[in-house]
Order: sequence, then structure tokens, then C-alpha cells
Amino acid sequence: MILNENIHEQIKKRTKKTALVIGAAVILLAAARLILTRFYVEPEGHFYIADRQTLVKIFDWAAAAGVLMLYLVSMFIYKHKKDEHFYPAESAFFVQGTQSLVFSALVSGFLLTASALLQVWGMLGSGQEQAAEILAEIDRNKIFDFVIIAAAVLSAVYFFKTAAQSREGRAEYSQLHIILSLMPVIWAFANTFKGFFDMSRSVNSPVRIYELMCFLALSAYFVSESRMIVGRRESSRFFTFAYIALIFILLSALPNLILSSFWIMQPNGTQIMYASQLALALYIASRVYSQIRYGVFQLVLI
Repeated sequence: MILNENIHEQIKKRTKKTALVIGAAVILLAAARLILTRFYVEPEGHFYIADRQTLVKIFDWAAAAGVLMLYLVSMFIYKHKKDEHFYPAESAFFVQGTQSLVFSALVSGFLLTASALLQVWGMLGSGQEQAAEILAEIDRNKIFDFVIIAAAVLSAVYFFKTAAQSREGRAEYSQLHIILSLMPVIWAFANTFKGFFDMSRSVNSPVRIYELMCFLALSAYFVSESRMIVGRRESSRFFTFAYIALIFILLSALPNLILSSFWIMQPNGTQIMYASQLALALYIASRVYSQIRYGVFQLVLI
């Protein structure tokens, strides 16, 4: 490891500038996507309106190109030159216990718990069905529902444990904490598979594609967070997947939640699901902020 104040400040300054630029771009993209979804997408079928496709397709290609460019640039932007060599940067430890992180973790845990409870309530219906009848009607989607409910509850436990972490020193993580850190990955994957197998909605509509990419980006981010917990703290992987997850959450969940709340668009999922995704976006943004604000950066000898 190469660790000194000079290198730390250089990496921190560059990482902060990158975060500010990407953050501003994400906000602008989200606002544009909200407007385009409102006026250029069919509220029921979720396909682009036939005579208004050009602008939204340009936006989609631009967003895809931006994400690809972000991924490629990350291979270089988190490397720093020293002694005529380039070394990858990493965080010396995973920051915990900041005010923004505690708040966002609590909100995420609460909304995931609420989403699980509402999903159970929806499956039980009015309560008149017998358990045997419910089990007899289990199909592929209901199996995914059970996995989603269990993963949502365990993910909430992970976020509550994260909120309880102290900022004193460098946290030591139990085996249980590490296992729980993978629950949001399972939750995101289960939602992805359920979206593919749900025949009630078109899987190839633009709205559905953004939703699936949102879940895939979330799973990639939480894998990188789990790696941070076990000591694999590469800046490139962590920050890149955090930014990509923020992009897809705001491009998907924000328009879906706002437009469905005002009965402008028929949603694919529940509003509590979109609210949970936005809470996770707040959590990820808090992670990025905390890691830049309070973290220590160093170079890795390779």
C-alpha cells in the first residue's frame, strides 16, 4: 500500500469532482426522463407513442452511451500516477455511522419491511382464502414473491444493523453481517427474474427494460458493497457501480412513482416498491458522500 496525506488529498479531490459532475448529470437525466415518460410513453402499454419515438430513442441511446462511457472511464480515472507508474486507488476502510448513512439506512430498512408486509397482505387477499387453497395456487411468480418477501425482510435487517454501526475506529464485521449484506443482491435478482416471467406486462416495453436494468444495477452495487465489507475496497468498482445504480434508479423509479401517484400512468409494480428503490438511491448516495467526506484513500501496489 502507498498511504500518505498528499496522495489521499489528490485522490479525494478527483473523486469529489467526479461525484459532483455525475450527480448533476443524474439529476438532469432524471428530470428529462420524467418529462419524456409523461408525454411520449403510452400510459397503459408502456410503449413509445408511434409518432413521437425519435426524441425518446435518442435519449435512450444517449443514456446507454453515458453509462458505457462511465464504466470505461472508471478503468482510468481511479488510477493515479506515482514514480512513473499508475496504481489503482482504494479506500483504507469502509466508512460507517455518519448521520446521512444512518438516516438513509433506516429509511431503506423501514420501506423494505413495509413492502414485504404489503406484499404478504396482497397475497392473502381479504383473508377468506384458506392456507391450503393459497398453496395450491402457487405458480412461478408466487415462488419469486416468497423469495422477494424473505430477502426484503433480511435486507431490512442488514440496513438496521448498518444504521447501528459506530463510527469509532474501523468496523469489524461478523459473519452474519457479511451474509446479510448479500440479501439486497438476492432481493434485486428475485425482482429481476419475476419481471421476466410476469406475463401480465410486456417485458420488452421501454418502461419494463428500465425497471429490469434498475434491479440489475442494484445487484451489482450491493455486490461491490459486500466486497468493501470483506476488505476488497477498490474505488473503481465501488464508485462506478454506485453511480450506475443511481442513474437507473432515478431514470426508472422516479417517473414510475410520480406518474402513478397522480394516476397518469399504470405502473408495472407497486408504489411501495418504487419508493423502496428511491430509498436505496438515497442510501447509495449517502454511501458515496460518506466515503468521500470521511474516508481515507490510498494506492495499491500491483
